[in-house]
Amino acid sequence: MAGKSSTKILEEARPGTANSLEDGIVEDLGYHQSYRRVFKGLGAFALVLAMASPMGGILIISSYQITYGGYWGLVWGWFIPAVIFFPQALAIAELCSSMPINGANYWWTAALAPPALSRPLSFISGWTSVVQVITGLASFSFACGLTLGYVIPVLQPEWIPTNAQVMGIAMAILLLWGASSFLHMENVNMVYIANCVIVILSTMVFLIALPTSHSLQSRPFTSANDVFGRYDNFSDWERPVAVPITFFSAAWVITGWNSPTYIAEDTHNARVVCPKSCLETWVALSIMGIFCCLAVAFCLTDLEAAVADSTGLPLYTLLLDHWGSKAGCAFLLIISGNSIVGGSSYLLASACQVAAFARDGGLPFSEKLARVNIKSNIPINAGLSLVCGALLVLLFGLSSTAGSIIFSLAVIAGLMNMALPIGLRIFAGDRFVPGPFNYGKFSQPIHIWAFLSLIYMTIMESFPLSKNWNIDTFNYNWVVALGAIVGSIIGWFVLGKNYPGLDLGAVQTWRIQSQGVPVNGGSGLSDERT
Repeated sequence: MAGKSSTKILEEARPGTANSLEDGIVEDLGYHQSYRRVFKGLGAFALVLAMASPMGGILIISSYQITYGGYWGLVWGWFIPAVIFFPQALAIAELCSSMPINGANYWWTAALAPPALSRPLSFISGWTSVVQVITGLASFSFACGLTLGYVIPVLQPEWIPTNAQVMGIAMAILLLWGASSFLHMENVNMVYIANCVIVILSTMVFLIALPTSHSLQSRPFTSANDVFGRYDNFSDWERPVAVPITFFSAAWVITGWNSPTYIAEDTHNARVVCPKSCLETWVALSIMGIFCCLAVAFCLTDLEAAVADSTGLPLYTLLLDHWGSKAGCAFLLIISGNSIVGGSSYLLASACQVAAFARDGGLPFSEKLARVNIKSNIPINAGLSLVCGALLVLLFGLSSTAGSIIFSLAVIAGLMNMALPIGLRIFAGDRFVPGPFNYGKFSQPIHIWAFLSLIYMTIMESFPLSKNWNIDTFNYNWVVALGAIVGSIIGWFVLGKNYPGLDLGAVQTWRIQSQGVPVNGGSGLSDERT
């Protein structure tokens, strides 16, 4: 794009640190800077890894890789999507560097869409983001509850948890996350860093102890030829469908990497730190994940038994079989504790995102939901409202069919919410102003690839897991996701007239200034909001 970069213009216009430059961008886009900039590179990285342990995720959902691809699914079913979906992280990182605003997906949608479509598209994106966050919190807490519901009966066989009791555990975890909203963000940041260290250490223990115990017990390892070259499909789908389903584990576990974009206004030098954190966490999650998958593949010698595991958690069984019930359960309790503590980081990032949408008038009681507590530096009202919504969603989990549908909605909604601004970026022209973290002439191809890969995975996520499906095994994800979108569209026609949306005048002025063209000698503020 012609002219000086936006960072250069801001450096010339405002003396001071990188923080004052970032605050100036927030103000130029029509808002007051409401957050203290607490997070730095390590904190933003830890925010993700604290909640997204690849090892913990693989232990829970590796059955997709094993059932639909065997050893091939365990290894290549992780490696391939980790590589070919990386442009998604590249695209989001570039958007964040351009517009470091907590609203992220919905905000970028509004800024990049044609002016006539800005308000309706951002309203729909904002509401689907809220639905995604609420269902995501519910599914995250349910996964934590499920792990505890598996481990405790091993130690106390007389207690067999019912589905309702697992839901009760999940609800208690949600309430714990809600309570964390009252802590100071500076203290929370240190907790996330400590939790991140524990995640890394526990992963190292897993990678060393599993093959070591396997060897000490004189068990044969799976041959390298089988690990890297043997494909087994235990489903009734043919390879064109079964192979992409092996990608699901990576698509679900390599997650949270975009959380730094939701706390851009809380981050020092956000236009550089947040994009770098997105890419660094994607790479870290991918590498840790492939090592975990390799360790499992070499130590898992009976695929048929793993597929037939009655618990649905074959790697938990593998762990207990190798380490014994006491050591295995102790380890599982540690990683469960990591997940429970780390889950509060998901709530924090989500609350900042929802508060940004409320700041633009997109939610009922917007003024209260957008308020940032001065002491904690956290939008407490937004966080507590998300907890309440997730508690209601968990009630659907009392029905296993309804629960699986609602929980998986978070995945499809997340894919669609990323696809919208990335797709708009392709055709945005001068509405997109590159930030200091950009790819130049490679930007458009990266966004095209990212968009197509998101659409592809959205389609695959809509397939039933069995070719011979029935009313109980049919994949209702796409139906529910479509319902959420239709509901948002109806909401636009009913409530949209009261939705002000972004201050497009301020955004346009910022664009012009970023290209080095002065506008009336001012900053272009036309509708400052808190």
